[in-house]
Parts: sequence; C-alpha cells; structure tokens
Amino acid sequence: MEELNERNIKRMMDAMYLAKRIWELQPELPDGISSTEMHVLDAVVELSAVKKAVYVSDIAAALKLPRPGVTRAVKVITQRGYFEKETDDKDRRYVAVRLSEAGRRFYEEHDRDYFAGLKAKLSGIDASDAETMIACIEKVYALLHGCEEEGKR
Repeated sequence: MEELNERNIKRMMDAMYLAKRIWELQPELPDGISSTEMHVLDAVVELSAVKKAVYVSDIAAALKLPRPGVTRAVKVITQRGYFEKETDDKDRRYVAVRLSEAGRRFYEEHDRDYFAGLKAKLSGIDASDAETMIACIEKVYALLHGCEEEGKR
C-alpha cells in the first residue's frame, strides 16, 4: 500500500470540497423539508426495520449527529404529521418515534420519485465505484472526527 503524500491529501480535500458543492446541487426536497429532516426520516425507516422502538439517541447515533439537532428535526417532522410519538411504559423519559400513515405515504413517494431522478442522472457511475467512494468518505470522516474528538479531551 502506497503512503499518502501532501499532494494526495490536497487532492482529497479538493474532492471533499466538490462533494460539498455536489450536495448543494441535489434536486429540491419536497414540501420544504430540510435535508436533515429527510435524513432523520430515512434513519427511522431503516432503524424500524431492525428495532421495535426507535429513540432520538438511536437516530443521532446512526446519523452521527448531535442529539439536540435530531430532537429539533423530530419535533418538526412530528408537527408535519409524519411521525407519531410513543412514551415508553417503563420509563416515561423515553419517547419512541415511528412513521405515521401520512409519513409512510410521503416517504414512499419521495423515495420513489427523488431517487429515480438521481439514478437517471448518475447512471454513468458503476456500483463498485460508488461503494469505494462511500467507504473512503466514511473512513476519512472517522479518522478526522477521531482526531477532533481527541483534541477536545
């Protein structure tokens, strides 16, 4: 394995800047929903497939986001009628969230239309290249986030 040099690192950071610009080019989300709210919806759908109850802490951990921001997003999504909340019978401090019927309809429609449009635009990218990109970005995030966390100690 070849060691990274300063030129490789600069090119990686330039690519990360382009990735941020690509993020800004994504199609508009429906009904004025924010990208954070959409990520929270995605997380609840994915977590619900493997967990009986999904809590804000589960969502925050899955998305690597601070709990207060996730709490705000859950509140907005609930106000839109897309989430239902259920207080834990054993400990009333814990409130689970799940998609409401309106949330399920919204999510399914968005998922179908939004990603079908992106799939058409990104058809020139091979699935293995996408997996390599995903793995690399996740690794860079973990390494840089770990350094950031160490600096806070």
